[in-house]
Amino acid sequence: LVYHGLGFRQDDTVGVGGGYFTVSRQTNGAPGPGGEVFVEVFYKLRLTKFFSLQPDVQYYRTPGGDGRDALIAGMRLKFKL
Repeated sequence: LVYHGLGFRQDDTVGVGGGYFTVSRQTNGAPGPGGEVFVEVFYKLRLTKFFSLQPDVQYYRTPGGDGRDALIAGMRLKFKL
């Protein structure tokens, strides 16, 4: 889900996404199939016509079917030429 144009920041974008999938062979060797859940949230701050900054947070529950939960934060810089 994405929403564009927030209040006085009409060029900004906020989004959230997620999903679930099963893996037939788990990464740490646990027997049988496993599942992975993930969620991502971002906010794209358009500073100029050619430059934007986008912080991003991702959460993974049992990555690879049997891995430890993970929380990942990142930042994207975008320059349009």
